[in-house]
Amino acid sequence: MFKLAKDSAVKARTPAINQLKAVLVVADPAVRERLSGLGNRELFRTCARLSPREGEAGRER
Repeated sequence: MFKLAKDSAVKARTPAINQLKAVLVVADPAVRERLSGLGNRELFRTCARLSPREGEAGRER
C-alpha cells in the first residue's frame, strides 16, 4: 500500500513542477522575480506561503 502511494506521488511530481513553472510564466513580474532562481523544493515551499493577493498584483478585476 505504501509503495503504491509513493509511486503515485513520484509520478505526479514532474507534472506538478511543470504546471507550477507554466503558471509562473504569466505571473506578475514582481512575483516572477521573487521566485526566479529558486530550486524546485524551495519554489514549492515559497509558493505555498504566498497569500492569494500576492499572486494578483497588477491584475485587472
